[in-house]
Amino acid sequence: MPGLQSTSEPRVGAVLDAAAVDAMVREAVPKALPPYLPGQRWFGEKDRAVTAAAVSDAAVVQLDADWVALVIVRLNLDGGEEAEYFVPLALVTEAPAATPVLAGVETACGRRVLVDALKTTPFRRWCLHQLRSGQTLTGERGRFLWEPLPGLDERFAAASATAPELVSAEQSNSSIRYDDAVFLKVFRRLRPGTNPDEEIGRYLADRTTFRRLPLPLAAARYADPGGDNYQIALAQSFEPNLGDGWSFTLRLLTSSPAELLRPLSGLGSRTAQLHLALGQESDDPAFCPEVVSAEDAHRWESALRSRITDTVSALQRRGPELDPTLADGIALLGERVPDLERRAAGFRAAVGSRAIRVHGDYHLGQVLRTPDGDWIILDFEGEPARPIAERRAKSSPLKDVAGMLRSLGYARSAALRAAGNGEADAATLQAWDAAARAAFLAGYGATLAADRLGLVPDDDADFRAALEAWELDKAVYELGYELNNRPDWVGHALGTLLGDQPLTDAGH
Repeated sequence: MPGLQSTSEPRVGAVLDAAAVDAMVREAVPKALPPYLPGQRWFGEKDRAVTAAAVSDAAVVQLDADWVALVIVRLNLDGGEEAEYFVPLALVTEAPAATPVLAGVETACGRRVLVDALKTTPFRRWCLHQLRSGQTLTGERGRFLWEPLPGLDERFAAASATAPELVSAEQSNSSIRYDDAVFLKVFRRLRPGTNPDEEIGRYLADRTTFRRLPLPLAAARYADPGGDNYQIALAQSFEPNLGDGWSFTLRLLTSSPAELLRPLSGLGSRTAQLHLALGQESDDPAFCPEVVSAEDAHRWESALRSRITDTVSALQRRGPELDPTLADGIALLGERVPDLERRAAGFRAAVGSRAIRVHGDYHLGQVLRTPDGDWIILDFEGEPARPIAERRAKSSPLKDVAGMLRSLGYARSAALRAAGNGEADAATLQAWDAAARAAFLAGYGATLAADRLGLVPDDDADFRAALEAWELDKAVYELGYELNNRPDWVGHALGTLLGDQPLTDAGH
């Protein structure tokens, strides 16, 4: 094949070119990626085997002595489905420390190795400069478009002053931090359409006074020959912080749990301010609030009923692979499917309230605790496993409220695990969970009540019924997510659906 040589000894005067690198990458991908992808946190198809991988498109760039290919990979999955991922690859003389080698390649210039480009410092530096330049790169089929936004230039000097850091936190994307100036998210799973993370961020920054979020600074997209656009990166302002809400909560849970109640009330208030900003009248059809209709409630209810059936079936099918102590719970959940489906009718209580753009994947990991004792809300992408059209759809603000309440339950379970699962600890943490939920809802309700936009049901019983339906929706989603990504957490999600943790127990 062109570009591949039989010897690792470099030939005198030999050089690599973009065409040769492109050929090497295309040859390596089918064998290298199927075993590599399932081990990556950002890979979302862990529940299905990758039966084939091929380069759909690529653009090759030389970075000093190394080469980088911006690769769009098409995967064939068992069951006949396909998925596309953005997997930049670097062809380097030596892999960085602790970086898996995807393939060894013999070239005219000697042996090279293929690695994930995000693991290499030159590529991370190049991304920032490319975003600032706004240059278009052309692949074999489509184009890679880079769009700087106002605000990037003033942060560029600080961002480029130190070595960019690949963030190691668990997430469905890859992230790069450029000092205390710029934070770049690289989207791995590609879906056509407008990414809500950029869309909502730009709307809030340009059209509202809400500022408790990172500001968008630049974006990158892949445009395919058919006219579809896929977001591949988003640069935002880096916001100084003391860590995300998850780490902040767990830290205080182990020392001073009562001290969390005031911050959680404040988080409820900030959440309400976000919803009020998104609930304002707007001349942008994508953001203009709508009244929740009976048809909306029926659609949400039908979708949840289907998700319950599918998720419980998947759990039963994969039960033998899980912790044997979960067997009785799995069987019991199967018996309780009719009760879960009945509770899905709670969506009907939201009829007459408002449907607005929402965060869509709201939990403690999506907020940052700031040095001044406040909160920053980030990651408006929505639940990555859901289609973009669904993530962009208007919904009840209670979807976000439910997501945060479910996250408090996760914090309770994590703290209980760390404490050794003792009965006394369980009782203490159960009481904290109830108090934490009440604090968050109190802060949320008080702020919302000050600005009557009718975003949520006014009647307490309707509020509780609708909130319970959204919590159930989130709990079912979590069970499916854990089953496919973190099997050791299936017990927590299962316990919620079995009533180990009440879905809702507070008014507003």
